[in-house]
Amino acid sequence: MNKIRILPIAAALTLMVAGAANASNASLLPAQKGDLVPQTLRTVPTAPATASLSTAAAPATPSIDHRPVHVSWKLDAQRALEAAPKPFDRNSREYWQDVSADELHHGLQLRTSAPGALVRLSPVGGSFGQLDPQRMQVVHGGRTLTGTQAMSNSADASQLRQAGMMVSDGSMVMKLRPDLGPGPVTLKADDAKGRYVVHVYEPQSPMVLHAQTDRDTIASGQSVRLNVHLRDDGANRAMDAVGGYLVAPDGHTRNLSYQRHADGSYTVDVTPDADHATRPGLWELHTFTSATDASGQTVLRDATTAFAVSVTDAKLSGAVQVKARGKRGIDVMIGVDAVQASRYAVSGVLYGQAADGSMKPMAYAQSADWLQAGNGTIDLRFDAGALAGSGLQAPYELRDLKLVDQAHMGILERRAVALRFSP
Repeated sequence: MNKIRILPIAAALTLMVAGAANASNASLLPAQKGDLVPQTLRTVPTAPATASLSTAAAPATPSIDHRPVHVSWKLDAQRALEAAPKPFDRNSREYWQDVSADELHHGLQLRTSAPGALVRLSPVGGSFGQLDPQRMQVVHGGRTLTGTQAMSNSADASQLRQAGMMVSDGSMVMKLRPDLGPGPVTLKADDAKGRYVVHVYEPQSPMVLHAQTDRDTIASGQSVRLNVHLRDDGANRAMDAVGGYLVAPDGHTRNLSYQRHADGSYTVDVTPDADHATRPGLWELHTFTSATDASGQTVLRDATTAFAVSVTDAKLSGAVQVKARGKRGIDVMIGVDAVQASRYAVSGVLYGQAADGSMKPMAYAQSADWLQAGNGTIDLRFDAGALAGSGLQAPYELRDLKLVDQAHMGILERRAVALRFSP
């Protein structure tokens, strides 16, 4: 039994030894749809220096390690992996409104599509207009109720913070009584001062807005597509109107123009402004929608999703050299073209062929090194310990190959299936 068990390991090591004398040159496979591949390179701007009253008090610039690092570990061949990350699907049963005290004095109409809506009011702009639920009025279905009569529960800022919510002073939440049912609600507050953000959340509503980008990261100069659709108890529901805006990490805002499709969904293609694509942080897509439910009631939904923009100061050159290191594993030398010195890292998942001919995950590896501007190489090492015992064999595939600038924390390139080889 022991001899039978070690045969796959011995066979793999024999292949490695046989190829150890001659490294094989190869090239990356053509990029696939959905791969992140930069078209142009540019240096990452240096952050402007901040003024300080004392040089001694200024924070020290963090040093970047120049030493190479290599890690690898075994993967479960029976556990399927996604070759590319799936963008986050933001779903929403809520909406927000920015209102004035005058609107609350005269009566603010809110739209609800299900019983038991939660309504949160938060003072903004430095104003402190704490509202007393007992002094509020709620008009619903032709009836005028006090806040106490209309709500089944409420919480002030202190209680919300104890529950883990970050809220401004004077904030409050009220839950409308479920027996009131859905429909328009008019909220009046005579003691309102300044401005408020009103947040309406309907946890029981079947109307759910979905907002999803086609990728979670793009390179500077590339575009991302946002898909927006509304579901009514799982079925598609056409929207009457859609609007929104893009917010850059530096706060710059730009309005968006959405395109309607035959099924009632909307899309918008967004190319971030290069002048605002050099700051760290996520870009936010804010979307506001209006629809009509089966009973003819207006349904409002807002959603915010985000994506990253990388300033691509390096890319994979396409050149690859594969070297079997005998009993020490397999090296995959990845060529990198850089326009500025930095600490770069490559990572990938090695797949091997199973007895039935299918490709299974075998090992993960990541290597990082300091590279100067120009043509360089990073050695992606799959150690023998990470390869042993898998029962998988050549031909191999290198999947989810990723290039990262560790100094500037940006994903520069990502390929779902990057290489096929037999060492």
